[in-house]
Amino acid sequence: MVPDADALAEAFWPGAVTLILPDPQKTFPDGVRGPEGGVGVRVSPHALVRDLLTALGEPLVSTSANAPGQEAARTGDDVLAALRALALDDDVTVLDAGELPFSGASTVIDCTGPRAVVAREGAVPLGRLRCVLPELEIGHG
Repeated sequence: MVPDADALAEAFWPGAVTLILPDPQKTFPDGVRGPEGGVGVRVSPHALVRDLLTALGEPLVSTSANAPGQEAARTGDDVLAALRALALDDDVTVLDAGELPFSGASTVIDCTGPRAVVAREGAVPLGRLRCVLPELEIGHG
């Protein structure tokens, strides 16, 4: 990782910070990489998710189970309803860990350039991030 990303991961993972990291070898397929070639990476604070990833021995590619701007799905039934609304409920398996607490959207930080930039302020506010990277700014894009 890049130094800014290392510092942010050390301070905020597991937790509600998503880091967009470079993928120069194009390890991930086009549908996973963003338009600039980065990949959003997050370490979940949920013990069941971490146990699943440990058992898999590799990363899991996923997205939030809600449309942009909508409240996050917090139960298995919420996930299925969101997928049905998007007509994406064919051949889906939902791992239901019970009702999750409200956590808010993750803060997204783009670490693909020479300096990290906040792409979306979320559950972790800029002030807390600046305790780790004092010069961190919110991107204008």
